[in-house]
Amino acid sequence: MRKRLFFARAPALCLLLTAAACSHYRVATTLRSNNLRGYDGPTRDKAEVGFLGCSASDLAIAEVDGKTVAKIRAESGFEGEYSYLELTPGLHSVKIVGTTFDTTQQRFHTNLTIDIASFTHATTGESSLDFKIDAGRVYLIETKIEKLDQVNESGKAAHIIRILIRDVQSKQIIAEDRREIFK
Repeated sequence: MRKRLFFARAPALCLLLTAAACSHYRVATTLRSNNLRGYDGPTRDKAEVGFLGCSASDLAIAEVDGKTVAKIRAESGFEGEYSYLELTPGLHSVKIVGTTFDTTQQRFHTNLTIDIASFTHATTGESSLDFKIDAGRVYLIETKIEKLDQVNESGKAAHIIRILIRDVQSKQIIAEDRREIFK
């Protein structure tokens, strides 16, 4: 009986996982009225363009191929927020700007004589990534902060911030910028 339940649920689970993986693709390609076109002329078929979005809430796309997003909006007459940028296939350069916050909470020392308050460290900056877009593909800009294992010397980085562009369908990282965060 248990085996039968497992085999009955397995296809449903696979279907759910597939739907979750395809959600970015569906949003980018079906709700295109909310996409910002990074090319001139009429809207092209979804099989003729690639889609670039930013899933990191602390990052934003500032420029594409040397043209600011504000200028792209003005030229296309786009108002409001966009979900994805539509770009022609080929090589592109994107400038990403953002701020990350690292908050550390420290408490009283065990002998209750030292009170160390919490602090927030903000890291701001920009990163430029060159990458190739293929037609019909969806790409996401993501960020990850990784703590380094051993930091003994002062002036050494404690964390690394990774800004990357990932192909949603293949999950492959196609461009990445790694930076050390010094506190």
